[in-house]
Amino acid sequence: MSVADPGSEASRQSDYSDRPYPVVYLNESEIQRCYELARERDSSKDGRGYLDEDQNSFMAHFRGVQGELAVAKWYGVEDTFDDEIYEDEGDDGVDLEIARFGVDVKTTPYDETGRLLMDQHHVYEALDDPEKTIPDAFYLVEEIEKGVLGLVGWCTLAELLDREPRKWPRDTLNYVVERDELRDFHEKRGDARTESVDVTFDTSFESASGLAD
Repeated sequence: MSVADPGSEASRQSDYSDRPYPVVYLNESEIQRCYELARERDSSKDGRGYLDEDQNSFMAHFRGVQGELAVAKWYGVEDTFDDEIYEDEGDDGVDLEIARFGVDVKTTPYDETGRLLMDQHHVYEALDDPEKTIPDAFYLVEEIEKGVLGLVGWCTLAELLDREPRKWPRDTLNYVVERDELRDFHEKRGDARTESVDVTFDTSFESASGLAD
């Protein structure tokens, strides 16, 4: 399954139709758009995401923008793609809106092995900041190569929180969702509705199990 521009460089060079999930091919103009937005985000130091010491900041932004655009393109919701530049504190926590649900897109550079990670600190930060929003769903995308994005799967907020955070990778406490725990991407816009999530948050808890009670 794929969304491809037959004239794009990515679709001419590679065919990943044998993957067990949808693959989105960005065309040259879309890739250029991702470059420009990544450069602006990197220059603004807008606080999006956690960056390991061995990662290049610009490339991390570029990877993330590609993933967000790929999901928006798959579901036909490019109009909700957030291309605003935020200073210092980053966005409100939501990358896209799909079927009226706020979505956070996580893009991994680890093709076929990457997991969905959410920094525990960001969850508590969203609870304490009225300008922040906790997304309804989290989507995992992997960068197969430049302009070629694999839509691995997604989970609801409740599913993300229904686990103990752990220090992986390195020393950051993350909620870690394995690939086989994720739901499959849906075929068309409008099918991405998550079930109602009724979670009472208590910031005195130090674990995801406490949050999910």
